[in-house]
Amino acid sequence: MRLVLDWLPNPDHAPLYMADLGCDIVVPRDPDEPLAAVANGDAELCLNYQPNVTLARARGVPVRAVGVLIDTVLDTLMVRLDGPVSRVRDLAGRRVAYAVEPFDRAMFEVIAEHNGLASGSWEFRSVGFDFTRALLDDRVDAVMGAFRNYEVIEAACLGMPVRVFEITDHGVPPFAQLVLVARDDVIASHRPRIAQIRRAMAAGIERTRTEPRSALDAYLRANPGHDDEFHRLAFAATVPLFAVEQRQDPRRWSDFAAFLMDRGVADRAPTARDLLAEELVP
Repeated sequence: MRLVLDWLPNPDHAPLYMADLGCDIVVPRDPDEPLAAVANGDAELCLNYQPNVTLARARGVPVRAVGVLIDTVLDTLMVRLDGPVSRVRDLAGRRVAYAVEPFDRAMFEVIAEHNGLASGSWEFRSVGFDFTRALLDDRVDAVMGAFRNYEVIEAACLGMPVRVFEITDHGVPPFAQLVLVARDDVIASHRPRIAQIRRAMAAGIERTRTEPRSALDAYLRANPGHDDEFHRLAFAATVPLFAVEQRQDPRRWSDFAAFLMDRGVADRAPTARDLLAEELVP
């Protein structure tokens, strides 16, 4: 089997290097490749985000989560600590960076409404994934979608203290950041093999939690170019975030699907049964 990562190797993937998955790990060329590869039959599995899986299913793509790597939200709204923004309402008339359409825009709009920030009183700017540098270079005043265990750590390493707003404290419902995904027909024809991979991933998570030094060493052996202060700090920040349970609360998945539909991101709200393999539903 082929497993396509969600993006370039990073500490989010550390448990995979502590597990005997027995499948080929593929690094994608761009962030859109993983789900497309699974949908098109070019790979059996991929890592991706609950919002992407939900939107794909809403559009009729027969994919669903079959495992969970990180079941908490990593996205934050990030601003400079020494800048003019101490509360969300201070972003009136200011520049907000985003990278992922349509989710970053939709999530920020909810955060703005939650804090009484008048619609359209800010300027959206696309900076790709150059989040931290855009904030450091004063090209933007805030970054929507900065990961707590990546860009926030990167900012600290660059000498830029930041303030983060937790998006789930500001109107965005919780979601799983990183899940293992497969197409329906692959699940049906390879259920025992997928179950084996899920168990191996869960074991890798447990070993990463209980043996973090060994997990870091395994990660750095696989990615020797990451042996630096930033990646070590990012790894330490990520270890507590890995999923402790593969079973999922179906209400959380259906609530987030309803949220995407309510915000006009999705035309319909798939049910949790459409989004989760039966093994993940209590």
